[in-house]
Amino acid sequence: MIQPLLPDPLTTSQNAPESDALEEDIFVLPASFAQRRLWFLDQWEPGVYHITMAVRLTGRLNVTAMEQALREVVRRHEALRTSFKIVDGNLFQVFVPQMHFALAEVDLQKFPEDVRRVKLRRLVREDIQHPFDLRQGPALRATLLRLGEHEHAFLLTMHHIISDAWSMEVFFYELKTLYAAYVFGQPSPLQELPIQYADYAIWQQEWLQGEVLEKQLTYWKQQLAALPMLQLPLDHPRPAVQTFRGAAQIVILPKALTDKLKVLSRREGVTLFMTLLAVFQTLLFRYTDQDDIVVGIPIAGRTDSKLEKLIGCFINTLALRTNLAGNPTFRELLKRVREMTLEAYEHQDIPFEKLVEELQPERDLSRNPLTQVMFGLQNVRHEVVSLPELTLSPLKFDSETAMLKQGDANWISRQQSFLDNEPVMCDLDLTMWERGDELAGEIKYNTDLLDEPTIIRMKAHFLNLLEAVVADPTQHITDLALLSEAECQQMLVEWNATSVAYPWEETFAALFEAQVERTPDAVAATCTQAHITYRQLNQQANQVAHHLRDCGIGPERVVALLAERDISFLTAMLAVFKAGGAYLPLDPQHPTARLRHVLQHSDCCMVLTTPAFVSTLAEALEEIPVETRPQVLLLEELLQQPHIQHNLVLQTSPHQLAYVIYTSGSTGKPKGVMLEQQGLLNHLYVMIENFQLTETDRIAQTASQCFDISIWQFLTALVVGGRVQILPDEVTHDPGRLLAQVEEQHISILEIVPSMMRAMLEMLETSQISKPALAVLRWLIPTAETLPSELCRQWLRLYPAIPLLNAYGPTECTDDVTFYPIFQVPDE
Repeated sequence: MIQPLLPDPLTTSQNAPESDALEEDIFVLPASFAQRRLWFLDQWEPGVYHITMAVRLTGRLNVTAMEQALREVVRRHEALRTSFKIVDGNLFQVFVPQMHFALAEVDLQKFPEDVRRVKLRRLVREDIQHPFDLRQGPALRATLLRLGEHEHAFLLTMHHIISDAWSMEVFFYELKTLYAAYVFGQPSPLQELPIQYADYAIWQQEWLQGEVLEKQLTYWKQQLAALPMLQLPLDHPRPAVQTFRGAAQIVILPKALTDKLKVLSRREGVTLFMTLLAVFQTLLFRYTDQDDIVVGIPIAGRTDSKLEKLIGCFINTLALRTNLAGNPTFRELLKRVREMTLEAYEHQDIPFEKLVEELQPERDLSRNPLTQVMFGLQNVRHEVVSLPELTLSPLKFDSETAMLKQGDANWISRQQSFLDNEPVMCDLDLTMWERGDELAGEIKYNTDLLDEPTIIRMKAHFLNLLEAVVADPTQHITDLALLSEAECQQMLVEWNATSVAYPWEETFAALFEAQVERTPDAVAATCTQAHITYRQLNQQANQVAHHLRDCGIGPERVVALLAERDISFLTAMLAVFKAGGAYLPLDPQHPTARLRHVLQHSDCCMVLTTPAFVSTLAEALEEIPVETRPQVLLLEELLQQPHIQHNLVLQTSPHQLAYVIYTSGSTGKPKGVMLEQQGLLNHLYVMIENFQLTETDRIAQTASQCFDISIWQFLTALVVGGRVQILPDEVTHDPGRLLAQVEEQHISILEIVPSMMRAMLEMLETSQISKPALAVLRWLIPTAETLPSELCRQWLRLYPAIPLLNAYGPTECTDDVTFYPIFQVPDE
């Protein structure tokens, strides 16, 4: 803890002028650490770091006594007579022995009540937000708004650089004490202050150096090493430069819950603050899935009793870092929070500003250093305000905290809408107070990052967690109930009530054969200059399928296909399905070792290939034992041999294996993902429904055969009578040729990765050739990579009539599980 102030400054202020000092004398002394940072922040964003108190005065007001009391408070506290100046790059406090301070008065009596109410709100907000000139001073102002003969509003606004929340309590206490005396013509009952804020600033800088500073810094450097950035799920992209527009939501904990939290805290040997902090950090953990959570807490900074009656900026911030790794029980988490908090209190004397200066975190203008989330539990004194012939009540814009202290629940419901546009210094700030038998508080949040519905849900989740921990603190933190019963019903039942009618009892082969009957002479697929009708494709697939069936291929038997993507490749896919087998794509570009692993791991019994890849396949098979080596057939030979071309008797059922696709192997060896016929059809019909596919559509087949999206690209059009346009690699890898093919082949559905989308847009911007009209293209589907909003803006500005569908899904779920259509240009 901080050592007591040195004796000399406590008995006599170093800054008090000599008895014969002239009134014009000014005093220049170094600014405190906190003042330096607040000066910097004010230069960056003026009008934000203000503290306000607004009070409604009902009864007979003695304006002269009020103004006299204000001037006496200003006389007593040098901080209120302070301005600031930079000398040789250093910030100094400049204060004068005396300062004439006037109470501004505004008369609103002449206006009708509804107009008066609007004007009152506007004037108060303007006063709160109007910047101070810290170079000239003063950094406070007081305004009296006359609302009626016996009704006034008193507004006091101070810059944080000379004040804090504790100081506002000191100011109000002295003001009402002095007013009560002056009304009756009595002298001030307050004793003179032995020291001033400037004495504290000097002492702080002299004391906090050498061994003392090193001990504090050593702890915090260890505690905050490799500090993580909290990744709250935001509703809006974070602006490049931090903003301070905010709003608030009121939080009320009923008496029963408050009592249980206090009992839990006593039983576990922790303070109520520690319990609430642990629950709040659990909430952040559940929202972010990060187990290393840093939360800032405000502390009064008045560790010497002689500082308690001073006005000034003493408040400090501690960055409390809690390790939630290992999914501890809440009881274990409480122990961790207790230990961490007590250690932080032992090293609380280093100013947050000095800590930032020493740690030098990476500069980021979009957020606060070290922590972006705050939590506090304040001790509010419940004093009865008694003034001669006056009743004092909070006026909104004084922040809801005043009413929370009074416990006016009706006010809460009436005034929630007034909490908009309150400045907020961080992303999220939860502050609570003990209010009688209840706990109450507010969640302030940055409205450029988070929306009101999000905070309302977060508030409910916080309350749910509180109920869960008092019910059973032995639960692991991932098991604590976060959602309400209604939310569980919504997420697990209502949102999943998405079933639609589709032929789930069928198989792809049967549906394709039905389409062949409907449109036998329509073109089914095209690749470069080649094309094939539905009848021809069905006949060729039947011819190969009969060969496969003769070789023993049937349900659950895996057949690999090693060939270039073309019409023959599509024919072989269909043949495997017709024979009842499961299709396994192999990429000719993959290394031999990967091909060998896939063939062995999949228990593949047959490989269909082309002459171009016979040697590649032979190399992959040579290390596989002969008895387990798959049979190899050449696709061209099967297509040239005379065979039966009529449909086979299908032996496939909806729950049989349809295909196997291997993952990329980025986390180790590639793993085979097995999908059933029913899952395959479910996905195909999702695409048909979402894109409203018909026989007029031409779907571009652009993906590698080993990429899961290739499945729907190959097959979807074939069950609605549309056309598959197979684009070879030399086209899909060239943005210019790809766009040209989309135009020339009248493609209506195109799916690409965002990196190719970027290349296409860059080519369109730099090319001298006029951009293609793409008149037939109905949808562009970016997939597989993060889709930057800038690409959406570029595309929709060039092609406003062609929407985007951002698609995502893992192979294990038959490709896509979520879609997000984008019709309008996203906001900057």
